[in-house]
Amino acid sequence: MTTGTMANKDEGKYYVVAESSNSNVVAVTNKDGDENLITDNKLSTGKGYIALTADKAGTATITFKLYNTDPTKADGTSRDPLVPVDTQSQTFSVLANDDIKDYVISERTEPIYANVDHLTKTVSDRQVDYKAGVKVFGTTASGAQVILSGKPIFQAKVDSKDFKIIRGPETLGGTCKYDKVRVVALDFADSAKKESSTNLQVSLIGADGKVYSVTTKIKSSTANPEAKSIYAHVSTEVFGISKENDIITLTQSAGNTYADMLGNSLAEYDVAGNAGTTQNVYIAADDQYGTDSMALSTFRIIPNETRLATGSTFVLANDGTITSMNVKPGDSVTVSGATPNGLVKIIKIVFAGTSVIRK
Repeated sequence: MTTGTMANKDEGKYYVVAESSNSNVVAVTNKDGDENLITDNKLSTGKGYIALTADKAGTATITFKLYNTDPTKADGTSRDPLVPVDTQSQTFSVLANDDIKDYVISERTEPIYANVDHLTKTVSDRQVDYKAGVKVFGTTASGAQVILSGKPIFQAKVDSKDFKIIRGPETLGGTCKYDKVRVVALDFADSAKKESSTNLQVSLIGADGKVYSVTTKIKSSTANPEAKSIYAHVSTEVFGISKENDIITLTQSAGNTYADMLGNSLAEYDVAGNAGTTQNVYIAADDQYGTDSMALSTFRIIPNETRLATGSTFVLANDGTITSMNVKPGDSVTVSGATPNGLVKIIKIVFAGTSVIRK
């Protein structure tokens, strides 16, 4: 479960507390986007999530309590901030090791994009998104799939030089979790070659202490990404950012500037494939590979729908890079992004909040 907020609206006053009925079976922790532990049991605004960790066999019920810190309700009556406004629960079962009878690996039927240079094998942020990520599950006697605890995978390898493992036990200290193996596809020295395939073999230590090996086929293609749809990504869980339809409001406050929220680009990645500095607000397109990482063909400011006060500037390069931004509360810019096959998305960014920022 992740948290979010709509800045300067009632949603921003909420927080969630998760509790386990038996932490020896399923423990609850809060973590940030980098998987670092958050010591506060109240999860509110920001890129945080609730992590559940299985330990001993048994069952545990996780209760999620939603609180509102505003002591006054919308109708003007009083609210007790210490009383949850909503409560939901979910029961989880943790199996004993001897309940796991075999192991399976997830399948990917569609090809991944083969565009990592076959000579340097250097992988950009954008190219990482075109990976194949696999998961290894345990299975019970009935065939039900079970998430594996700990870090059981100790080896992952491919049998084709057209592919590269970019994440797995070799890059994660010798072992890794059930869902951490990542594979990318390389382009080809022979330009006439358009596709390839490999067998990915993953080896693990089973719950019974024995070694198991599972294999899945991964295919690749050099077909250029083609946009199927286009949309605006807006991280409303970030403090100060809200969205209503295609109008995005950035509410500046002390220690939280427009630049902090918007970063250096309205594209997810720059021309070299490097990720934008924040990736809080960007226009992206979904393609046939199931990613939203393809490069758009153009970004443009729409002048007659943009309002900038005297002295304010907002300059956008064709690739979506923000080359200059000096805006004030009350300014707004309207931007379009387009795909090579003609799909267009238009967003309006409204700059609100305070004009004097002291950090």
